[in-house]
Amino acid sequence: MHRKRILVTGTAVFCILAMLVTACGGKSAEGSASESVTESAEESADESVTESVEESVGESVTESAAGGAGESAAGSGRAPESIRFAGTERLLLASGETYDVASVLEIEGEGADTEMIYSTFDESIAEISGEGIVTAGGYGVTTIVVSSAVDETVSASVDVTVFDLYGTYSGMNRIEAMDCDISIDITLKEDGTFSYYRAPMNVQMNGGGEMPELEDQGTYERNGTDFVLMGDELGEFTVTFTLEGETGSLAGKLPTGGAATDMELVKAAGEE
Repeated sequence: MHRKRILVTGTAVFCILAMLVTACGGKSAEGSASESVTESAEESADESVTESVEESVGESVTESAAGGAGESAAGSGRAPESIRFAGTERLLLASGETYDVASVLEIEGEGADTEMIYSTFDESIAEISGEGIVTAGGYGVTTIVVSSAVDETVSASVDVTVFDLYGTYSGMNRIEAMDCDISIDITLKEDGTFSYYRAPMNVQMNGGGEMPELEDQGTYERNGTDFVLMGDELGEFTVTFTLEGETGSLAGKLPTGGAATDMELVKAAGEE
């Protein structure tokens, strides 16, 4: 009887241990499952939040970039209110000379597109590049047109006169008040200087007599078709260039030595 009791007790202990192991194992599995579910839920939530933030930020950046690009495109596609040539209504160029038309353009309108289209009526007289550089060719007068690349109805134009400007212009005039003829030569040089010569004059009236020749020299500036000459002795005077056929002329009130008279001096094409 004593041995049987021990065996029963051992069996009971074994069963109790088995139940404890099962119970502990069950709790561990439940804990593991619970932790797994919690971690999975947290990871899922984190990923969801991260994706949501990334999508939100991405959409915001995309919208901002698109908006900026749209605004930029709108600004660059705006036609100017007006275009004009600053400080000149006419260009005067020597044959072979170049001039930067783009540098004297005034484009009005805030945010206006500055891209221009350049064209010429007669390329044999003056060509123009896509950047606005005019190259003078043969003698004559043509017109350069500058138009907005956005709206070609917004445009400006300027006449271009081409001639071999450098050389001697000569003229003679009768001065009735002095009862004599006056002859003047002006030589324009490519380096921006000039020489002046007035031939001797035989004055017949009011006790006049022989007036010696008069010479001077100085510098000149070209302003459109006007030449402003600044002589060392004669001071400043202005002559205006005109072209008829192949003959160029300088006209204005020219100093004659103590007085001035209206005269026209001419130079044929090809003459020095």
